[in-house]
Amino acid sequence: SFERELASLRDAFPSLRIEVFERDGPLIVLGVYHDSIQVEREAKEVILLLRPRHVGLELCERRFKRLFPRNIEGFLALDDEIKKKMMLRLPLGREQFKAALTAHQIGAHIHLCDQDVKATERKFLAALPPEVIIAGSFTALNWSRAASVAAWAPLLWRFRSILKGRLPKPDSDSDKFRSYALQPARINGLLLLAEEIAKAPNKTSKQRQQELQEAVEKAIDEEIQEGKMNPVEAELERAAQTHILDYRDEYLWRNLCRMSTTEVAQDMTSATAPKAPEKLETSWKNLAACSLGVVGIAHLDGFLKLSEMAATARSDSMIGEPPTQLPFWRTLLGQPLLWRLRGTLRSDGGGG
Repeated sequence: SFERELASLRDAFPSLRIEVFERDGPLIVLGVYHDSIQVEREAKEVILLLRPRHVGLELCERRFKRLFPRNIEGFLALDDEIKKKMMLRLPLGREQFKAALTAHQIGAHIHLCDQDVKATERKFLAALPPEVIIAGSFTALNWSRAASVAAWAPLLWRFRSILKGRLPKPDSDSDKFRSYALQPARINGLLLLAEEIAKAPNKTSKQRQQELQEAVEKAIDEEIQEGKMNPVEAELERAAQTHILDYRDEYLWRNLCRMSTTEVAQDMTSATAPKAPEKLETSWKNLAACSLGVVGIAHLDGFLKLSEMAATARSDSMIGEPPTQLPFWRTLLGQPLLWRLRGTLRSDGGGG
C-alpha cells in the first residue's frame, strides 16, 4: 500500500525527514539538514530512485546563480578537476547543488521555489517600527549605550506633552506611550512619575526633562539587571517569525504545490523528459514520477500546518508582495540587523 511504501522509504533514508502531500498527485518533500554529506547522498539517491518529473529547490534565482554561474550545462562542461575545486569552495547549499545536478541528470524540471533573499529582507525591515530598527541595529553593533538612547528617546519625546501639563487620557492616548524599550508596568510607573515632575514647582523645563530622562535610563538598567525580555528583542523575534520564517514557509509551500502547472525557465531544465523507472526496488512504485521538493527541515512543520489549513478551507494567508524599495534610512539603519539575522540563520542547525 501507499503507507507501507512511505514507511519503507523513510526507513531506507533515515537522515531525511520525508513527508508526502496529495496535491494533484503525490508531492514528496525531503526535509534536510543543510550541508550534511550524508543528507546530500540520501537526497541524491531518493531522486534517482523515484525519478520525479518536477524537483523544487529551496533556492531563488540569485542563489541558483551563485551555485551555477554558467548554469548546470556550463558546470557539467568543465574539467573534472575544476568541478571538484568549485564544489569544495561552496559556502552553503551543497545538498541543493547535488539535488539540482541529479534532477538535471534524470531530466526533471527544476523549480526555484524560494523568494529572493533581498525581497524577504525588505519585507522584514518594512514591518519594524523606527525605534526598533535603530535600537536593534545599535545592539547588533554592541553599542549598548547608543541602543539605550535610541530606546528611551522616542519614549521621552512622547512624555513631553505631560511635562508641558497636557495629561493623557487613560484610553485614547495610551498608544502614544507604547515603548519597545520597557515593559508596560514600567511605562505606567513612568507616566505617574512624569505627572509628578510636571506638577513640581520651581523647576525649569530643562530640569524636568533631565529628571525624566534619568528615570527612564534607570528603569531600562533595572530591567536589564532583572533579566527581563527586552521589548526590542521581543519585537524583532516576532517580526522575524512572521515576516521571514512563516512567510517563507508559505512562499515555498505555494510554489512547491504549483510545480506541475508552472512554466520552467528553459536554461534550468534538461531537454530529456523524465521517465518512471521500469524496475524499482521493493514497493515504491506509487511514489515514482511524482513532484519532489528539497527544503530545510525546519519548514516541514509549517508545510503540515498549511496543508491542514487548505484541507479545512481556512484562509489565513500572509502572502503579499514585499516592497520593491525601502526608504533610504530604513535600508541604511537596518543593515546591522540584517548582518545579525544572516548570522543567526546560518547557526540554527541548518534547518531553514
